[in-house]
Amino acid sequence: MNAKIFSSELLKAELKEGLRIFQETIKEIYDGKARLRICLICGEMKKATELTKDTHKCTQSFSTRSFPYLITTSWLRMRSFFLGEKYHIFLEKLDIHYDKPISILEVNSEKTEKITYEKEQR
Repeated sequence: MNAKIFSSELLKAELKEGLRIFQETIKEIYDGKARLRICLICGEMKKATELTKDTHKCTQSFSTRSFPYLITTSWLRMRSFFLGEKYHIFLEKLDIHYDKPISILEVNSEKTEKITYEKEQR
């Protein structure tokens, strides 16, 4: 599963649970000093200077921008979130379960890497 799929699943969640997980995700990945930004609506990740409220397609579809969805983050925070326990807890709260290895994060850069994690059976 990558950031784009996670974002789309988050948007499909029931309002109460979805908003709570949305806020918890922001707490986990936010780093105001970082140079990376992620959109929690579409999952796009780019440099903070390239992904802005004025230029991003998701921000242009909203008339008001009072709800944060372009989150400044770092690769360390993203790695900690997507490869950590919180990510799997959030997936389970969204009623998403996987029995086989899932792709956690696809990094779109000059050198693309795919990180795979095998979920332990409980």
